[in-house]
Amino acid sequence: MNSQRPEIVVGDVATLRERLRTLVSRAAAGAAAEGRRWSMAIPGGSVVPQLLAALRPGDAPWERCDLFWVDERAVPWTDPDSN
Repeated sequence: MNSQRPEIVVGDVATLRERLRTLVSRAAAGAAAEGRRWSMAIPGGSVVPQLLAALRPGDAPWERCDLFWVDERAVPWTDPDSN
């Protein structure tokens, strides 16, 4: 578990896309170097088309990735605001 404080990055969409690509590439490379799988949680809403579209096949070993769809809102899954 990472004991570092989370970094908060505020910027335009292009800056955030590039930062996401960098973070994903580093995390995936670190996991690969240790011979393990890596995970990524994907929220719903506008994040997918805005940020995840920046990721490319060569950014990470996607075949070793476990993807999870998450909802950042604390509402029941039956709530109309749930993703």
